[in-house]
Amino acid sequence: MFRLLRFFSISSFVAFIIVTILLAILYRQAAISDLLLQGESKNVALTQVFSNTLWPEFSTFVNTVATLSADEIRARPETATLREKVLEQMQGLTVVKVKIYNLDGLTVFSTQDSQIGEDKSSNAGFLAARGGEVANELSHRDTFSAFEETITDRDLISSYVPVRIGGGEQPIEGVFEVYDDVTPLLRQIEQTQRNIILGVVAILAALYAGLFLIVRYADRILHRQHHEREAMDMARSQSEAHLRSILKSAPVMLWAVDREGRLTLLEGRNFDLLGIEPEQVMGKPIADVYQSMPLIVEGMQRALTGKEFGSLVQIKDFTFDTRYIPILDADKNVSGAVGVATNITERIMAEEALGLTESNLENQNMRLKRMHEFIRSNLEQFSLTIQRGAPRSELLGYVRKVETEFGELR
Repeated sequence: MFRLLRFFSISSFVAFIIVTILLAILYRQAAISDLLLQGESKNVALTQVFSNTLWPEFSTFVNTVATLSADEIRARPETATLREKVLEQMQGLTVVKVKIYNLDGLTVFSTQDSQIGEDKSSNAGFLAARGGEVANELSHRDTFSAFEETITDRDLISSYVPVRIGGGEQPIEGVFEVYDDVTPLLRQIEQTQRNIILGVVAILAALYAGLFLIVRYADRILHRQHHEREAMDMARSQSEAHLRSILKSAPVMLWAVDREGRLTLLEGRNFDLLGIEPEQVMGKPIADVYQSMPLIVEGMQRALTGKEFGSLVQIKDFTFDTRYIPILDADKNVSGAVGVATNITERIMAEEALGLTESNLENQNMRLKRMHEFIRSNLEQFSLTIQRGAPRSELLGYVRKVETEFGELR
């Protein structure tokens, strides 16, 4: 039997885990996407501020140091001044690093001095920004150099932003890279994610509990129905076995055919009279199986037309009372037919014997009636003879005559 409760418990538990994980992933992806958009918007705005306040003063410096070495760039006074200006602009912000590239990918400035002079011309973020797009990346850093200190275990959004003086479709003059510390925001997202997961788990647990009670009730009903069906099947099997036992011991032949005339049932006795083995002919056309009994074949064909009737069939020395009954489906269409043949040979013989006995009794009654009439009439005649005083010889002659006639009457 199908174990509904076990199947529901396992499948629903797995489904709830999958749903919880998917919701957590979807929420995190949506939240991170929103965070990146916010970080991009913030960094673009910050870059625009840097561009408006710093670029007019330092654009010439940025574009003229391409031939200098890293140490020479770091030694230039403009570098120190630019650093002071950048730090002044970053006061109170979550920005932890700023880098400026010229259009060749040279790191002209970085709040981390060691990175000044690096070539980033093949960096994907730089290339995207030089092409006019803003490139963002969220990364986790175990350690990160920020200004004069090293910070640990931080989540950062790095944005490569093209520098356009005046905005719009103005030519790109350089690229800013801004690192924004979003660790608190990401922690908040993770906390919100945990709360959502806990809420989802609580809701799903309540849903699971309600469904579990419903399924358990349904499972009990299914078990009860299963046991009832098993009991009914057992009773039906016993009834069928009992019926087969009765049919095999009763002087009855029972057969059934489908719409095409193929045998679907053969039960009872006397099939040996036709030379039929029920197990071997099941499913065969009745015209082939009963070919020696055309009357039965014709009767079943007639029953398949929807007519019910009966007839007597003689099989060897036996007489069968045969009944043909059509089987109708729910739409009153003929879907098959049933034939029943009852051996009435003994009844016919008994009726014939009874008829002979009745004939003999009737003959005896007629003889007795004639004898009674004979005796009555002769007694009257003898009485009259005595009354008129007939001689003894006449009386003896009359008695001998009566004896002779009575002997003939017997």
